[in-house]
Amino acid sequence: MSSIYSIALSGMNEASQRMLSAAQNIANISTTGSVPTPSSLSGVYRPTDVVSISAGQGQGVQTQTVYREPAYRVAYDPQSSFANGKGFVAQPNVDLTASIVDTIMAAAVYKANAKMLETARDMNKTLLDTFR
Repeated sequence: MSSIYSIALSGMNEASQRMLSAAQNIANISTTGSVPTPSSLSGVYRPTDVVSISAGQGQGVQTQTVYREPAYRVAYDPQSSFANGKGFVAQPNVDLTASIVDTIMAAAVYKANAKMLETARDMNKTLLDTFR
């Protein structure tokens, strides 16, 4: 497989993972859980981020989904069943605006890589047609 194809496909894979991560973060933005203590964990959703690194020349990118740190922020909600004695709960550390920007960027990256595949295909077809 030509390196252009592996680069474009890895870019499309990265964009898909980034879109999935952002969508899950957005879907769980309103969930709450108990504030963790040194002896207990919280059941609150743990947001994720996608980390991309070069896979080497002509190889595209490698991606890894990691948990965001800090995973939660403390909010005051004394009516919640998860509230501690002071009325605080844990909420996922998700910025809605940043997550929406992530989805827009992931869609643009996916489209750009799909166009790169289409262009490479057309170039190969043109090259083969010259030999007919």
